[in-house]
Amino acid sequence: MAFSEAEELKALTPLLTYLQPLLVAEGSLQPGEAPRVAVMRDLGEGLGLANTVAHVLKINGLGVDDPANQGNFKVFDISDPRNPVDHSNPDSEKAKAITAAVAFKPHLIVISGGPSSFPSIWTGLNRAWPVGTPRFYSVPTLPSLVTALVATAIALNNDEARRKIIGLRGVHDDFNQADVPLFEQNLRLAFPQAVQPTTLSNWVYYDSVYMFAYSVAAIGNSPLNGSQLKNGVRKVAGASGGIPISWGPEDYAKGLAAVAGGNQIAYRGVAGTYNLDDKGETHGYIDLWCMPTKGGKPAPGVSSGLRYDPRTDTFSGTFNCPTL
Repeated sequence: MAFSEAEELKALTPLLTYLQPLLVAEGSLQPGEAPRVAVMRDLGEGLGLANTVAHVLKINGLGVDDPANQGNFKVFDISDPRNPVDHSNPDSEKAKAITAAVAFKPHLIVISGGPSSFPSIWTGLNRAWPVGTPRFYSVPTLPSLVTALVATAIALNNDEARRKIIGLRGVHDDFNQADVPLFEQNLRLAFPQAVQPTTLSNWVYYDSVYMFAYSVAAIGNSPLNGSQLKNGVRKVAGASGGIPISWGPEDYAKGLAAVAGGNQIAYRGVAGTYNLDDKGETHGYIDLWCMPTKGGKPAPGVSSGLRYDPRTDTFSGTFNCPTL
């Protein structure tokens, strides 16, 4: 339903190229010098992401395992506090990893943890950073951090650290921002106790329930297993289109009848139309978001105006973050 890390993280290489002249201008990178990239690998919830970075990232046109980049890329492990057998003192291990990462003097840091670990790692890195030295750029890769990181940035109270957050989030080709207020309104009516802000993750969770229901209906009396369900999904989000079905309950009966009758539908969810290719990838682009300010305080992330298309490996737009 969502973008894979492999697709999303392809944006890191052109992003690094984009940042190089900015790093030279601020004096943290010498002309001709290769930028240094650090990955904070969360052993509890970030192994896949960290490993993917090592496969897709190129520094000055070469893979990170190339001898020329031996001193330009390092991975620092953050212990898993939920694994007391192997990590009896996770706070101490985290502090050591942060100290080692700061000593590496990276220009870009990718933190592989999610909302439960990213904020504390990001805060620790910024607090340990030498005063008066240009700070690193940090890359959140989970959409939920668009809002979850705001309180952390406010507490840190460092405008340079706030400005140097550049996040990645996958967006469907036909995502319509106008759908979001209606979705949020309906969500609040149905669940008045809900307090979490609506994010891309919530839209995808919502859409996935409908996708599952339509896919089950599409396989009829066939066994409900992974193989059959995959066939059902292709009738709901296949590349050849079908009867348009919109998110929400209004089209639900129409959608069920269509797939039960052997027809293919093109389900358009809150996040956009799900049109999966042969690899199972959602068609869309990677939005690079930044953290603006509102009333002098960090505010939830917004689109920077710069986007990356993983299918053509190209950037488009201009990075123009409010108050950057």
